[in-house]
Amino acid sequence: MQAIMQSHDSKIVLSTPNHFYIIEVDDIVFCQQTNAKTKVSLQSGEQLSIDFPIEGIRKKINRADFFQPQDNCLVNGQYVSKLQRIEGPEILLDNGQVFSISPERKQEIKHFLEKITRIQI
Repeated sequence: MQAIMQSHDSKIVLSTPNHFYIIEVDDIVFCQQTNAKTKVSLQSGEQLSIDFPIEGIRKKINRADFFQPQDNCLVNGQYVSKLQRIEGPEILLDNGQVFSISPERKQEIKHFLEKITRIQI
């Protein structure tokens, strides 16, 4: 069964076989697709498993602060705490989750970084 997804500005509706979840988009930390399922991890620590692909979620959210370090995941940039550039580029999230950055997605990461105000020493 395909998960129904609707969005209304800052909220999105995710459906599982038993429930409809009305989620604040800002509460989504990351989404990761494995086979036909996508795990949606929320700031509260709750994880939802839905039958909807990453690309579909990205189109529904359609916000510049969400980006894909890999083809199978979508990350909310608000929860990125560190980017490692040396010895295999990785992204570390506030909750400790780590995602490697695929070579094909480096440009997307650079684009994300350009939008952040930063001080470099």
